[in-house]
Amino acid sequence: MRVRDFNFDAEMLTVHGKGKKDRTVPLPESIIQELKTQLKVVGELHEQDLAAGYDGVFLDDAVEKITPTACRSGR
Repeated sequence: MRVRDFNFDAEMLTVHGKGKKDRTVPLPESIIQELKTQLKVVGELHEQDLAAGYDGVFLDDAVEKITPTACRSGR
C-alpha cells in the first residue's frame, strides 16, 4: 500500500489486487484524522532519514532494478 492509494477528499482507499483487480473501499470517517497524522509523522521521519544520508526505503530487488530511484521517490 502506498500513500497515493489514499484519497482523503473522496474518503476512499484503493487496494491493488492480482491481475489488475483493484478495489476501492471507503475509509471510515473515524480514522481519517489518525491516518493523516500518521502519514505526516512518517513523512517527517523519512525526510530526517534522507537528510542523515539514508537512501530511502527498502524495496524488492526486482522493483529496484526496474526503477532504481523508487526508493527515494516522493509521496
